[in-house]
Amino acid sequence: METTTQVRELTPDYKMWMAENTVGNKNVVWQYQRMMVGGIIRKQLSWNEVQSMKKRVKRLADCNKNWDTETYEASHVKVLLRTFLCKDKFCPNCQAVKRTVLWNRLQPDIEQNKDSLYHMTLTVPDCTAEELYDTVRHMARCFKTLVTYLNGNKKVRGVDLSQYDFKGCFRSLEITCKGDAYHPHLHVAAVWGNGGNLEDKRITNEFSGPKNRLFSEFEATIQRIWWLLINGKRLTYHNIFEDDTLGRYSCTVDKCQPDDCERLTTYVIKGSPMESITSENFRTIYHALKNFRQIQGYGIFYRVKGIEGTEDYTEPDYQALEQYITSGERPVNQRERTNHLACDSKYIMLRAKYQPRKV
Repeated sequence: METTTQVRELTPDYKMWMAENTVGNKNVVWQYQRMMVGGIIRKQLSWNEVQSMKKRVKRLADCNKNWDTETYEASHVKVLLRTFLCKDKFCPNCQAVKRTVLWNRLQPDIEQNKDSLYHMTLTVPDCTAEELYDTVRHMARCFKTLVTYLNGNKKVRGVDLSQYDFKGCFRSLEITCKGDAYHPHLHVAAVWGNGGNLEDKRITNEFSGPKNRLFSEFEATIQRIWWLLINGKRLTYHNIFEDDTLGRYSCTVDKCQPDDCERLTTYVIKGSPMESITSENFRTIYHALKNFRQIQGYGIFYRVKGIEGTEDYTEPDYQALEQYITSGERPVNQRERTNHLACDSKYIMLRAKYQPRKV
């Protein structure tokens, strides 16, 4: 068994971004420390939970601080081999890594279906901190049920959703918050083989707003179906199309724009993970998302799911970054701090990963 090296050159901007992310982790560490101290004072955390939180804080503090490197002095090349990642869902470093890997995995299917790809947004009313845990899980269950109707595994008599030829999708949860009001919603990238009718927008309703947005018949139907699912009502032709006493929840379906899919693989909290949220918000979202999968794929995107750590990487993930160098000199192995590497202009900086290769 031999090893091959797959690498990519790091730009000065990328190196500086790596160093800045380690600084951003201090904000996440601070949020965890406040949550831990508050839990101890209020006696809300067990001894095991406190120890687990301490380990989490330590991993966050050390995340991406040091790299194992190989230095080729004669060639002025430095290869970054590996770093320690904490794998925390609020860590800027790890979320950036996960986003890159997910995007690399998605690109082939997205490129193949780009003409049939649509961005769907599904919302529910704002909820309180106490309701958020149950709300996000109920939304995930309801969406899974919605997919069974879209792909034809479940049917409503008199309602033909198969006409749109649903091929698959992946959904991502996003949460915005203001005070004690939390707004969880789902962003979905979906492929419909017959999506022409999705763009025929002629309907106005309570979600049209001051700009008088128009909706397609499909959007209006999903608005009602989503409301019925969330509120535990039966899906019947009468309930979907004839009973005006029933409500709707906001749903939009638009042609996917170039940056829409990449946005779906970003942080669960809108913007920077620590941007404009209080310690109480952080504590609520942390508990609500415990053991919850933010990203999930269905149909042709079934293999797409959240990346839990570098051990989940596949060979194509690294091939997406592949370049290589040849050098006859023996490298010098050492461990260096990320902030030092970011300021090092003497060497061409390459990111590498050793892969086993059968011979």
